[in-house]
Amino acid sequence: MTIRARFALLLGLLLGSLLLALLALRALTRAEQEEILANDRQNRAQVLTHWINTANRELAHLAHDIAGSDELLTALRKNDPDSVRRLISPEAAGARLAGLWIVRTDGTTALSATNTTEMTPAPPLTPGELARLLAETPSPRFFAEIGRHIVELCARPIRNAAGGHWVVLARTWDDSVTKSLSALTESTVSVRPAHELVRTPDQSGHLVLVRPLADAAGRTLRVLRMDYNIPDAERALQTDWRQTLLFIGFGLLLLAAVTLALRSWVLRPLRVIGEGLASPTGAPAAPLARDRGEFGRVAQLVLSSAEQRAALEREVAERARAQEALGRSELALRDHIADRTRLGRDLHDGVIQSLYAAGMNLVGIRTHLSPHQTEAAARIEQTSSTLNESIRDLRNFIDGLEPESLKTQTFSQAVGDLIQAMGGTRAFQSAVELDERIASRLTMPQRVHALQITREAVSNALRHGRANRIEVLLRQRG
Repeated sequence: MTIRARFALLLGLLLGSLLLALLALRALTRAEQEEILANDRQNRAQVLTHWINTANRELAHLAHDIAGSDELLTALRKNDPDSVRRLISPEAAGARLAGLWIVRTDGTTALSATNTTEMTPAPPLTPGELARLLAETPSPRFFAEIGRHIVELCARPIRNAAGGHWVVLARTWDDSVTKSLSALTESTVSVRPAHELVRTPDQSGHLVLVRPLADAAGRTLRVLRMDYNIPDAERALQTDWRQTLLFIGFGLLLLAAVTLALRSWVLRPLRVIGEGLASPTGAPAAPLARDRGEFGRVAQLVLSSAEQRAALEREVAERARAQEALGRSELALRDHIADRTRLGRDLHDGVIQSLYAAGMNLVGIRTHLSPHQTEAAARIEQTSSTLNESIRDLRNFIDGLEPESLKTQTFSQAVGDLIQAMGGTRAFQSAVELDERIASRLTMPQRVHALQITREAVSNALRHGRANRIEVLLRQRG
């Protein structure tokens, strides 16, 4: 990987780190915003729940008080609807009651009184449903829809009533109730259809809380929705965006500065140094060598290296010429050694053998002389001695020639060459088995004598024994 690619990778990593830091900052900002919204939502929910419970307790307390009043028992005994109506009048009740029903345990209505024309003479449930609700729940409270109004109902058993009776109070949830809750919670409270039970997502500091209003069966009849804004969240969001933009600007400026610095201070000098290294003379690095920094010293080394490289090339050329001359000398020397070796073999195989045969013939002639031919015998003996002396001189001369060949090859190679050379005089099969460990221990004179013995033995076997197969073995015994 090139330096440029590495720096590009480094800048990419820095940019990626910047993006990751930006995402982390954004995540922290969002988490902080979510925490603010969650805290405010929890506080608002507590406030809304508190005022709803307060309103519910007001209706429940009123139902409890009316159920235990003597006026209700008197109106029940007298079956007087006017007395019941006076119990729920605004002056007497102090609440926004829309109707009152006295029902039996079987759900039928005994007495009723309403403050609006839209209220029905019976509770908005069938007698069976109402009887089952009163039997299952000690203090039922639920919502119902009567006409265009949503009505909250609360039931309490009438104390000391013969036969068991219940009082059911109804309060209308009109605009006055939602306005009161809006003022108390500092938000916008409204009653919505049941399908709006799912809370809409919060947006830019605008929060939404929903509370279900259940009917007698526990089903959601309407939804109480509270909408409100959080100015602090808006300001925090704007501040975070400004911080994010500042962070992005600083990061991009830093990356641009690093890129320019790397290009001017690192990449350009490296390019000049690379061109200087590629040049035979290093001339492109000469301007940079005047710099006093680290790259200036590197450029000076490039120039020095170019000079040393030129000197080395000249030396290599001279050594190549010397090596070529040495090769020619070695080739001539090998030819000379081969000639000497071949001369020694020719002398041994030709001249010495002829002289030896002549000497043997003289010995044979001597056996045919008569005893009185002493002078002839003496001359034959003298001639035989002269031939033996000549053979010894030739052997000494050959001994001076052979070591040169043995110096250039191993003993096994010398024996192999010997067998191959002697195969030219007569065809035969050969088997050579030499122990290299033993052959390596022979001194040079021992190798010469062993080679001469091998040559003599093979020659005798071929000439006198008419051998078709010859085995040459070198082994250790004892």
